[in-house]
Amino acid sequence: MIGLKQTLQSNLYTVGVLSLLVMFSLVCTEKVYGANEGVPRPYIGSDVPTEYNMAVGQGIEIKLDGQASGEMKVGYWAWSQKLGKTVPEWGGQVKGSPYVIPNSELAKLPSGANKLIVYVSVTNAGQRYGSKWVEVVNKPVEVEVIEEVESSASNKIENAVALPAVKFNVQHHTVINRQKPIDVKMIVDGGLPNGYVMSYWSWSHELGKTVPDWGTDFKANNWVIPGDVIANLPDGRNKIQVAYAGQGLAAKYISVWVNVEGEKVVVEVDDTPVEETTPGVVVVPSISINNQQTIIFEEGKASDLAFTFSSVVPAGTKCGYWAWSHQLKKNEPDWGRGLMAAPYQIIAADLNKLSPGKYTLNTYISVPNADPQYKTQFIIVNKKSVLDSTPDEVPSDDNANESGNDDTVKTLPSIKVETGNGIVFIKNQDAGIQISVSGSKPDGFGVGYWAWSQALGKTVPDWSRKISDDPWEIITDDLNKLPEGRNKIILYAYADGLKTEYHQFWIDVKDKVVANEPVAKLPVVQVDSNSNLQFKLGELTGISLNVEGDLPNGFGIGYWAWSQVLGKTVPDWNRKLTNEPWSISADELSKLPEGRNKLIVYSYADGLETQYLQFWIEVIKPKKDDVPVLELPTIHVNPNANVAFNKGSADDIEVKVSGGLPDGFTLGYWFWSLKEGQTVAGLSNKITQEPWVIRKDELNQLPEGKNKIIIYYTAKDMETKYLQQWIEVIDSDNGGNQGSPNNDGGDGGTNTGNDNGNNSGGNNSGDNGNTGGTNGGTNGGDNGGNSGGGSPGSDSGNNNGSNPGGDPDIPVWSDERLPSRHPFLGMNLSSVTFWSDAWVWANVFRQASYRRMEGDWKVYEALTDSRSVPQGNFTIEFDGEGEVTLQKRDNGLVIRTKGEVENVRVWAPLCGPGQKYDGSTFHPLFLERLKPFSVVRFMDWQLTNNSSLVSWDQQTSEDEVHQSDRPIAPEHMIDLANTLKFNPWFCMPHQADDEFVRKFAEMCRDRLDPNLKVYVEYSNEVWNGAFQQYHWISSKGKANPAYSSVDENKRWLFQWAYEAGRDFDIWSEVFAGQEDRLVRVFAGQEGNPWIAEMVLYELNGRLDALASTAYFGAHVQNAASKDELLALAVLDMHNRKDARAAHKQLAQTWSNKTGRDITYISYEAGQHLTSREDAVTSMMISVQNTTGMYHALIENMKTFEASGGSLYMAYSNVYRPGKWGSWGHLDYQDQPLEDAVKYRALIDYLNSDSRLELSMFD
Repeated sequence: MIGLKQTLQSNLYTVGVLSLLVMFSLVCTEKVYGANEGVPRPYIGSDVPTEYNMAVGQGIEIKLDGQASGEMKVGYWAWSQKLGKTVPEWGGQVKGSPYVIPNSELAKLPSGANKLIVYVSVTNAGQRYGSKWVEVVNKPVEVEVIEEVESSASNKIENAVALPAVKFNVQHHTVINRQKPIDVKMIVDGGLPNGYVMSYWSWSHELGKTVPDWGTDFKANNWVIPGDVIANLPDGRNKIQVAYAGQGLAAKYISVWVNVEGEKVVVEVDDTPVEETTPGVVVVPSISINNQQTIIFEEGKASDLAFTFSSVVPAGTKCGYWAWSHQLKKNEPDWGRGLMAAPYQIIAADLNKLSPGKYTLNTYISVPNADPQYKTQFIIVNKKSVLDSTPDEVPSDDNANESGNDDTVKTLPSIKVETGNGIVFIKNQDAGIQISVSGSKPDGFGVGYWAWSQALGKTVPDWSRKISDDPWEIITDDLNKLPEGRNKIILYAYADGLKTEYHQFWIDVKDKVVANEPVAKLPVVQVDSNSNLQFKLGELTGISLNVEGDLPNGFGIGYWAWSQVLGKTVPDWNRKLTNEPWSISADELSKLPEGRNKLIVYSYADGLETQYLQFWIEVIKPKKDDVPVLELPTIHVNPNANVAFNKGSADDIEVKVSGGLPDGFTLGYWFWSLKEGQTVAGLSNKITQEPWVIRKDELNQLPEGKNKIIIYYTAKDMETKYLQQWIEVIDSDNGGNQGSPNNDGGDGGTNTGNDNGNNSGGNNSGDNGNTGGTNGGTNGGDNGGNSGGGSPGSDSGNNNGSNPGGDPDIPVWSDERLPSRHPFLGMNLSSVTFWSDAWVWANVFRQASYRRMEGDWKVYEALTDSRSVPQGNFTIEFDGEGEVTLQKRDNGLVIRTKGEVENVRVWAPLCGPGQKYDGSTFHPLFLERLKPFSVVRFMDWQLTNNSSLVSWDQQTSEDEVHQSDRPIAPEHMIDLANTLKFNPWFCMPHQADDEFVRKFAEMCRDRLDPNLKVYVEYSNEVWNGAFQQYHWISSKGKANPAYSSVDENKRWLFQWAYEAGRDFDIWSEVFAGQEDRLVRVFAGQEGNPWIAEMVLYELNGRLDALASTAYFGAHVQNAASKDELLALAVLDMHNRKDARAAHKQLAQTWSNKTGRDITYISYEAGQHLTSREDAVTSMMISVQNTTGMYHALIENMKTFEASGGSLYMAYSNVYRPGKWGSWGHLDYQDQPLEDAVKYRALIDYLNSDSRLELSMFD
């Protein structure tokens, strides 16, 4: 196939084709190779739901759009999301019309979502494809179809032509108690047609699937589901579903939810009665060893360990045990046994075979006609005491520790490397590095090392060593194998029974240099300030390069160029200079293409790192009457134009047009008002000749506030381009005039109230003031202000305005206010969806989602309903044959594809090949606004809540085109952390198996910058009944026999601790030796510290941080005033102090127990103003960007930190205000920071020299 890039390459110099890449603005279409004429388009209609119900559907029809020009074949196959591949041995051709995939085939599909791919193949015309995601649900129980129902009731009507009305005799959510179950009856109202059948089955909310082996067909005229059958349903909510049909009549179905409670009764199949229990009932006792979670004994001194049971042991019970070695990272070989009868015990002989170390003991009990139950505990085998050794085994004095007694050495000696001002290692020249070992050496002592390469971005493969004796050094041969550049060497010391300790240092590795060659630095290379950077061909003078400093050996300068017109590096234009003159000659410059060109100048020398300089130049070709202009000129707004003016006093705004004008050149403009939220009616113009100006009479008609000028320019047969410029119109009747730049005071506005504006910066600017001055608010008043330069306020008058720019307590914003990263501040990322407001990807097609078909076009949408989209020219690339178009709308992007296109890339402005941010995975503004945060939590990126992920093969692939509306590939999350150097925070899906957790941990260990820490949390808010993870944990806890003695309402807490502890243990094993890189987080419920207390007791110190939320909100039933709403919110904040302090105390308690610092942090924080009442919601949205909210957020951070919190995780980065919350600290990605009150509050709090002194309320 011929791709777009290859196609344009062959036509590079034809008229109208200017570059290898095509720049797109509003609507752009580049036709390449086209549609398959004569081949109908196959598709699955919108009448087929994504959840295809087999109890109702009669198969899935493949529909065709168009006529075939020859012999046609229709077929299908499927790709399974669960399997991660094409469904094996499934699919084929469909014979005859209509083309239907039968239910018998659909029933064979794997569970979960499957993409059905349908195709049409026409001889000598080609093939076309269609697809649709479908999940087959509710496969009914097969029933025998009765040809005729016996006539025994008055409701039998011969040849009835319609199904009767059927309903349940119970209401939705009826509670079924297993001890007194009730029958569920079907009320059948109407005549029964021939062949009438009715069947039932159930779907369990707790299991998340159809209940196995439950359901059948009803007996004729006995439409009852017996109570004892209902009692066999799983715990919790169950949807009982009934399907009914008649001969020649389509099936119908109804359903009802029931809640099943009470102890489940299991009928014993074995006739042998169970001793001391109810005959016929199997009770599986729970098991334990010594009733202890951890069993500790000394090597060789174990005693028999008896099994203990919670109830009488049934006849035929079998028990057994085995152990998993933490040292070997596998099951202990040849250890363990099955116990067929009493006594059930682990014999001492087996226990004494275990070497010193830690083991996970696995025990099980198997009872006839019941599932086996398992229990895990820990065994710690301590090393044999020296005092118990035989005389031959007692260490000599040479091996005794320094104190001279017989105790073994219990501490590791210190290890270090003298680094001085840094280590530079020259390959094949320098010697090895000595390791200093200070102190007595305990048994089993050794030193090891490995390395991490900055150049490779990962651990150096096959580079490690262990040393068990002198000499303690990193040997020369190993150092010579390190990659060139900076490498971090990690040393570690270890010994029997002691915790491993680490030491690390950086080393610069270089190739051997020529003898006696001085190590120099490159001189500074700059463009001569007198050089002209705008040229007309034929008038070129060359560019001089200033070289300041000594020239090292092998010094030279080279250069190349990138053309904005071509959209790529200028071919055959580069040169190297090895001596003076250091200049780019006029002859070379004359070979550059017309328009803007970026020159990249580099300097180099032997053994030194190359340095780069780049700058733009513009090449202008003189216009000739006989040479048509084939490209649009460059335009920009005069930089001296007034961007803010008083209404009625605007000047013309000049538009600079640089370059030749092609035939039919036209420039036009219109306006969009931020205040009105729409295009300004009646104000637009089109200009076809000089002067190119935006007229002042139009500017003076604009509404007050910010207005966007949209300028467009085009020419005959050329693509339209756009430019935008914000201006601000100041209503001079409502505030002071702008202060004179040469005086401290202004004149004061007219009609501003009794006293005009005073010195409050736009607030309190007059009794009747309405808006306040933009820049001169502080200069108003009868006597003129003395302050000058006030910031804008709104609703000022007698009351303070809502715009924080007018509040003197809020510092005026500038980008210089962005702080260096501080460990107190973190951020949650909002989920990546096609409708989200965050500009995540440089390739916006990654954020697009397939929405529909429009004829032959596939339609994708991105940033839908977002308040803004990136402005400027997009770049489209793709492979294959077909077409791709991009349409920019006010509310998002629409991308259409047609034909056999692959690998579509829609690069945001400045992100395309050869542009400023070429090579960036992430959008530059997205990165820029994440820079202040030291920790970033990916909970929403992972779609943690209600996650269905179980196995690693279900994880989104790094190479998957669309990285939105699904869990983001972990590789991209780690790469984002590496790019910005923040510590990532990941949430493990609640159902994830051990392999999933281990592979995730291993990827973080190997791919994440080793200077960064990784935070790991089990799921999210497991305590929250709104999420599936709570119900899953609750169900497992109730069914876990290990917790049978625990109050049923508390078992979920124990199960939560078990699941979290399992994940934490796996992460700890993966990060063994690198524990300082891992932070295991348990997140409880802020308002209920008891939850954390219970779970932490079970975790028994297996965590590094305790987290809660740090939210504040206001629970009101009716709309209140803004002031009242914020007052309630602040009150709520202070009511949470005790709960936060309790969490801090709990963290301190476990710090004392473990001897490690367990910190108290938040996992989400900020305002939590939500309501289901529309009027209240509107009020809550209106306070989001106010002065009151600014101060409330600062107060919240202050109270959280005062309570002992060390990490404030704001939730979230970008999220539009709405009914479901106003979570975003930015309302939209490019929101001006001067308007982003909540974002500014975060930054300003960090900038405070005494953060804890900021309170307004103490």
